[in-house]
Amino acid sequence: MSLIPVDKTSLLVENKASMENWELFIENAASAIKKDLKDESKIYKLKLAYEELISNIIRAAQERNEGDIVSLAISCAVTDQNGGKFFTLQTEDDGVPFDPGFNTTDSVNVEQHIDEREIGGLGIFLIKQSVDLAHYGWREGKNINQISMRIE
Repeated sequence: MSLIPVDKTSLLVENKASMENWELFIENAASAIKKDLKDESKIYKLKLAYEELISNIIRAAQERNEGDIVSLAISCAVTDQNGGKFFTLQTEDDGVPFDPGFNTTDSVNVEQHIDEREIGGLGIFLIKQSVDLAHYGWREGKNINQISMRIE
């Protein structure tokens, strides 16, 4: 898993993983994205992927943690990875381990009618299609998700 060096990470926001904090998570990340990414197409795609990721984390926090409060921290960094410069959004939550499946090769049939489709998979497909890099890891009791967009 690609890790953002701690000394390069900027904490954007930390709060309870719940819909009541949705705007807080979205607005802070949107400001950081616009500051470091100048390409409007990349900004749109990263924001879309981020909103899907946050939705999944909040939904998982509510469904899988049996009433426990889950904290969610959002940070960002500009780093050199794989021979390029990337803007990365990182989420850390202390809910139960939940791998969204960024590394799976399962494909989603986007032609399938919505009534025939099983729940799950389409959001992760959207994230993987929208960003240049997506990683998940479990570290020190926390889910760590990273989505990155190439700057240069």
